[in-house]
Amino acid sequence: MAFGRRSLCLLFLAALAIRAAFVAFAAPRGEELIFPDAASYDCIARNWLAGKGFRDDSSRQASRAPGYPVFLAACHSMGLQRPQGIYLVQAVADSAMCVLLALLGRRLCGDTAGIVAGCIAAIYPFFVYFTGLLLTETLFTLGLVALMLFLFECVGSLEKSASRTLLVSAVAGVLLGLLVLLRSSLLLYPLFLLPICLARRGHRLKAMAAWGTMIVVMALVMLPWIVRNYGIFGRFIPTTLQVGESLYEANSPYADGGPAMDRIDWVKERGGRPMGEYENNRFFKNAALQYIRGHPGRFCALAVEKFARFWNPLPNYGPYRRPLGMAVSIGAFAPIILLACVGILRRKWEAASLLLLLSPAAYFTLLYMVFVGSVRYRTPVMPLVILLAASGAEAVWTWRRPPVKDSGGRLRAPTRET
Repeated sequence: MAFGRRSLCLLFLAALAIRAAFVAFAAPRGEELIFPDAASYDCIARNWLAGKGFRDDSSRQASRAPGYPVFLAACHSMGLQRPQGIYLVQAVADSAMCVLLALLGRRLCGDTAGIVAGCIAAIYPFFVYFTGLLLTETLFTLGLVALMLFLFECVGSLEKSASRTLLVSAVAGVLLGLLVLLRSSLLLYPLFLLPICLARRGHRLKAMAAWGTMIVVMALVMLPWIVRNYGIFGRFIPTTLQVGESLYEANSPYADGGPAMDRIDWVKERGGRPMGEYENNRFFKNAALQYIRGHPGRFCALAVEKFARFWNPLPNYGPYRRPLGMAVSIGAFAPIILLACVGILRRKWEAASLLLLLSPAAYFTLLYMVFVGSVRYRTPVMPLVILLAASGAEAVWTWRRPPVKDSGGRLRAPTRET
């Protein structure tokens, strides 16, 4: 089943119609009550537009990565003052993600798996839901799928000209830099790509050159933010100064694997001492590391709990653990995971390609076994899991189809073309 521009346009329009309907009739109101991050992002954007600087409601100047507040500021400057207008922009972005996923699927698994992956993504309820929140998930998911498309293009170009390989890797570096500025948790992901580059037998030097180019371009994209932070704090700060609090939230006497920010008296924890942003970040980072060293068993138990929360088929958030919410969650997630396992086992993957496709899921799983685990943080890797599920669904369909006769009347097994 081949698909072209018309099929991709129909996929985009169908996904957009679903998301626009959700924004119009079912998007949550009062999103800041569900996710406090939303109010923080919006506050930074409005302060920046008002000439008060890039700071949140507590006057912290590096509490958030700049990408999403800049996006919100751009939306506000274009007259989109109400959240619903921004939700529609995110609906367009998420619909584009479905198209990119279909293209990635076609590249890796063929036309059928590609269009099936795009269609599943179009109706996947978590993607639809996050378009209606002022959070990074929608833009980050789009960017991550685009990054994977360019990474596989880079892999494919290793057998072609070196100049094309370096050009594609440079584009991947731009995307990596922008994604880190959108969500700083991706900062260490290039380290996951390094062993995959070393595994490219016969093209190891070209792969390493491409990886190095990507890192240099990524650093250049991030350089304005780094220079800005150095000018304010006099320190090298590549991302944010909230890492310490986030690490302490996840590894402290208050930790239970989930969010705990609102249960910690931060002033009391630092002994009532006034601290600047940099000192506060360093204090809580050291306190978290000290807790981990003093309680290794507790750290491991929390890591298991965070893993379970990250891959939980049911919502972790209490108000969503109602019959409808649980039914939608498990009904959408469980079949995808089962079919993804089939896709991994039934398709003859090149080892390096499969490792690359699984690398974001592995990276974020390990990362959030250290920090707080949440279904929300799983969302950006789900398009790649859906792609594996589409491959698995194609394998199941081919296996279940009865043999067909060739032109000579002989039975033969069905193929993808038949």
